[in-house]
Amino acid sequence: MSILSEFIHSYAPQNGWGTFFTAAFGAFAGAFAASRAHNKRTIVAELHALNAAHQLSIAIANIILALKRQNIAPLEPGIERLRLEYESHKTMVRAGSPLAPFRFELDMHSLFLPATPHVALEKIIFEKTLVRGRALAALVSLVGTIDSLGMSIEIRNEMVEERRTAQWNDQERLEFFLGLRSAAGIIDQRFPTNIEAITRYTDDCIFFAKTLATDLAEYANTLRWKASWFYYLRIPKIDEPNWSWAEGLIPNEESYSNWLRGFPSRRAPRWKQFFASLKRKAEAT
Repeated sequence: MSILSEFIHSYAPQNGWGTFFTAAFGAFAGAFAASRAHNKRTIVAELHALNAAHQLSIAIANIILALKRQNIAPLEPGIERLRLEYESHKTMVRAGSPLAPFRFELDMHSLFLPATPHVALEKIIFEKTLVRGRALAALVSLVGTIDSLGMSIEIRNEMVEERRTAQWNDQERLEFFLGLRSAAGIIDQRFPTNIEAITRYTDDCIFFAKTLATDLAEYANTLRWKASWFYYLRIPKIDEPNWSWAEGLIPNEESYSNWLRGFPSRRAPRWKQFFASLKRKAEAT
């Protein structure tokens, strides 16, 4: 008798092999079913969290886009228009044209950054998802940029209030707004530099929020597709929003080429490439 036969004879249940294998199979099936149910709950919970994070990302982008359209977009053109008008006035004065003293108007109302759900977004992504890579970098950049935008707006409001209370003449106000050299030889460029920073941070918020929304949708849809063959998931696919209404407000991705270059290019799956090529051919005909 072999060693294996002796082992089986010694340790196998005495009431027959049927009971032994039935119990073993039942234990395995129970463990498998419990593990499958647990994994499905985990995936479903992450997909719900990703959907919520995607909606919050879009909400932040919409909030900042509205702020840009209503308040931020006119700031830099207003400063540049004032600069050009003043340069034209000086040119005409040097040419000997009799002109009245230069008068100007500039929108100096206070700005306010609307509340954004970036804290909730950060909590959901870090605690309830396994997102990594470019999406995580976009989240970190977005949170930091929102804070920087808020600080820049606060600094501008303080300078506006300083202008309101200071006893300045028109020339001193003009030198402050445009960052010109004063009669004392002082150049104070805080105001035009601040306007430039607000504009840049606004574009950064829009870009990072939009990039995050795109990456979250891609990650969620990939996770859903991979799990759908094994689990019956009644969770809809995440569709990208239509940004056509914000044309002219969304910054160009070329301005962020250095940031994007830090992440490897991602090729779409072959089946997506195939259907995309069919779509292009249909549109061409």
